[in-house]
Amino acid sequence: MPPRDCLPHRHSRGPPTHTPRPAGTAYSNGDPATDPSADVAASIADATNQPGNRTSSTAPDCRKAQLTAAFAGSGFTVTSFSAQPVSVTIPGSDAAFVYTMAVAGTVQGRNIEVYGFSAGSLVGQVEVGVSVFAPSATTFTLEQTTALLAKATERTRAA
Repeated sequence: MPPRDCLPHRHSRGPPTHTPRPAGTAYSNGDPATDPSADVAASIADATNQPGNRTSSTAPDCRKAQLTAAFAGSGFTVTSFSAQPVSVTIPGSDAAFVYTMAVAGTVQGRNIEVYGFSAGSLVGQVEVGVSVFAPSATTFTLEQTTALLAKATERTRAA
């Protein structure tokens, strides 16, 4: 799992503790690859800090470090990275964030560009996450990504 401890934490409380979980199951329908996940923070206070941490000024560099580490395991070397926060409202969530991302790199001597979204919502102590990546910036839209996150948020709230 990519490092989580590069994210800033309010109140100098140190990195949050999450219950162990297997990584999200990645699946695809054509070109876009989707990776859903859910983490449970140790407390409501830890959970409440998460959306702010994800939208802080240092969050893009942290996300780059996380993705670089995750992609390295599959032989992908990141050569450029861009992450831009997008303001969203997800019905039923206590807070939400979305980043549009563009990643370029090499794998097995081939240049590859990947575009997508990293999105999350908070439901009590649960941070629901959806990441969608595809070889074209137009393959999967922000609206489709937030619709997936809204459905996951709704199901988490109902659980």
